[in-house]
Amino acid sequence: VVVELCLHHSKHNFQAKLLLMRLYGHPLVAAPLRALELFSGVDIKEIQLEALLHLVLSDLMRAGLFHKVTALCKRLMAFHVGHENDAPELNVLAYKHDNYIQVGDSD
Repeated sequence: VVVELCLHHSKHNFQAKLLLMRLYGHPLVAAPLRALELFSGVDIKEIQLEALLHLVLSDLMRAGLFHKVTALCKRLMAFHVGHENDAPELNVLAYKHDNYIQVGDSD
């Protein structure tokens, strides 16, 4: 309740959202849809998705919400496919601009 109140007064508080995601995903609380709602509201970008997906994925699977898991995994897969397609072009661009440190960083 205290963390929800904190989030109510500070709607963009990332730490409060992360804590609530973990609390709502806990088996004793078992509110994975609320955790997913918070996860979706964090406005997670590309590589952050891979780093933060674990916060809700296992909770959704435990609850049997496999269609939600599939949608999130498809989103992650789309990121990886896009990156795989863009990586060669990014390497060429870095090389053309004499930025040798970044050549190969996009792998």
